[in-house]
Amino acid sequence: MLISDKNFRGRKTLRLQILLAYLILLLILITGLVIHLPWLYTSKINVATIVRELNRELMSGTSDQIRKIFDRAIVAQHTIRDIFQKNIISIQDAKKRECLYLTLLKNNENFSWVSFGWTNGDFFGARRVNNNDIRTVLNEWKGDKLKALRRIDFYRPDSGDVRLAGRQFITHYDYYAPRRPWFRLARDSENDVWTPVYVFDTSQKPGINSALALRIDGKLAGVISVALELENISLYLKKLKVGKTGTAFIMNAGTELVAFRDIEEITRPLSGSDRLALKRISESENKFLRIASDCLRDSGYTPAGIQEMTQLKHTDPRTNQEFYVTFAPVGTPDWIIGTVIPESDFLGDIRRNTRYLLIALLLIILLSSSVAIFMIHRLVVRPVQQIADQTLHVRNFRLDEIVPVSSRIREVNQLSSAIYRMSAGLRSFEKYIPTELVRTLISQGIEARIGGEEKVVTVLFSDLVSFTRLSETMGSDLFPHLGEYFSQMSGIIGEQRGTIDKYIGDSIMAFWGAPIANAAHAVDACRAALACQARLRELGTRWQQENRPPLFARIGINTGKVLVGNIGSDQKMDYTVIGDPVNVASRLESLNKYYGTGILIGQETCEPAKDDIIVRKVDTVAVYGKAEGIDVFELIAMREDSTPADCDWIRIFEEGLTCYRMKQWKKAISLFQQIAGMRGVPDRPSQVYIEKCEQLILDPPACEWDCVTVMDRK
Repeated sequence: MLISDKNFRGRKTLRLQILLAYLILLLILITGLVIHLPWLYTSKINVATIVRELNRELMSGTSDQIRKIFDRAIVAQHTIRDIFQKNIISIQDAKKRECLYLTLLKNNENFSWVSFGWTNGDFFGARRVNNNDIRTVLNEWKGDKLKALRRIDFYRPDSGDVRLAGRQFITHYDYYAPRRPWFRLARDSENDVWTPVYVFDTSQKPGINSALALRIDGKLAGVISVALELENISLYLKKLKVGKTGTAFIMNAGTELVAFRDIEEITRPLSGSDRLALKRISESENKFLRIASDCLRDSGYTPAGIQEMTQLKHTDPRTNQEFYVTFAPVGTPDWIIGTVIPESDFLGDIRRNTRYLLIALLLIILLSSSVAIFMIHRLVVRPVQQIADQTLHVRNFRLDEIVPVSSRIREVNQLSSAIYRMSAGLRSFEKYIPTELVRTLISQGIEARIGGEEKVVTVLFSDLVSFTRLSETMGSDLFPHLGEYFSQMSGIIGEQRGTIDKYIGDSIMAFWGAPIANAAHAVDACRAALACQARLRELGTRWQQENRPPLFARIGINTGKVLVGNIGSDQKMDYTVIGDPVNVASRLESLNKYYGTGILIGQETCEPAKDDIIVRKVDTVAVYGKAEGIDVFELIAMREDSTPADCDWIRIFEEGLTCYRMKQWKKAISLFQQIAGMRGVPDRPSQVYIEKCEQLILDPPACEWDCVTVMDRK
């Protein structure tokens, strides 16, 4: 609370010399400059500029490097075409042709293949496996055109040249050049063509083919091709220094990785095959690539729409860390180069400089105090020293320790009042500093347009008990109370990899398994539900001590195939799930009221999670809106948290349930009556069945009784 000006009045004061007033004004000016300028201006404007210039230089250099590699391939193709067209070397002269190809391969370390395909299907090429293994391959198709004969010659380096080290023949080989993509593209073009990036069959590494048609006397003789494995581009990116900890990558128009510092991250196993395929950045486990994918999605940009260098700012919702994400076209095929740089790479230096400035500020204060002490003597020594001590608390942000200093010197009183008011203002500002940001939706590879797909997910509905009564009795106090409840429950759901769909009044709807695939979505949903109930019990104890009402929640969980995606209009859409399993989860939540349970789950949730959870079957119920009954289970505990006692009373309950279904109602009543004693607390489901059995004894059902409980309301 601010001290009133009257606390400084009523005493006879003296005017301090102008010099001391000048020192105080200088101190305030320096303090303002140190606090405001570095944080509000330099840390935001200058850092963005530095990152932009760094990216411009880095991306320009990378683009130049790629163009050089591609230009060498083009030059090599044109050289081969000119040699063959001018008959400097005959295309049929195997020895000279082989010498030419080996020379080109030897002089261009980025070439993995230099090849030629004839129109009749024959093929000749020189391949670099590694620096110590170069091979030539000749495919010749026989008259029957069923299979080709392949000859492979193995070469090894020898005194600056290569020597033949071995030869291998493969019969019945089915490589037919005119069927290859590079051949078909070049056959229909007069210019150099490039294939899309794909994983080479021979090396299982990402690569790209350039191709050029060879026409002699206007007739197509074949196609020349240079293949480039892109591993060297990845190695080039690995050497780049992108800030302190940032990274660079290259992707194509389909967001598939073309080059990355971690070469293993570029490809993924092809489903149902031992071959590899290119990985999308949204499929990567690399933190920086996930951030780039999220940023691209959230910003609304597509690779095709990036025509110039575009720098974006993105906050990782998982860590609240800020990143600069930049994209720029390479200028060759449809590639995009991207960089991801943590903002802390640059702000760390600014924060360190700010600490140096604070130290400098302290020295200035101490010097000013010494001069003031020397000039004013003992009249101002003690109060000025006390004020100097107060400024140390400001520096260390111990604002509650600042107290006003009283003095007979008017200027000293003014200074003390100013410092005290400044600390109060800083304390007010401190209240607005957020300590945690809410975690928002994690979609992968979902375009911001209306549409969806079918997925198997687990849906959770949570609803508060007696919320209407609470809202009537608490009034406006309900909002902060409900806000704390939502914050705690949402945090637990997020920790268990769940997605908050929406808040509906006092209800929470969440789901697992989308947008990020999660094989354990049923288990995670059950663990989250149990954790929510445990947290509510802890909060209830504290709330009662604070004279606030405890809250109790009912939870329903169901698993099934739903339609998940963006639903809404062009102006507003929600990422949500719809389908019958969602309705069943809502009905299960309501069913808790009838059975007096806290968490009910469906059979489709119980089955995949059965090895990890402890449940008891409650009933077979035809929920409102469905004709057929479904098995309903109460979630008791995670298996690792259960006790042998849980298994004992659950076994007795299930024996009672079996007797109930076999119309042995008196025996069932005896078994159900044991449950409360075994658990030490009343058991509402047992009481429900006792009442059912007593009613059935008085009014037995028909012979075709199917034991299904039919609910006629939601």
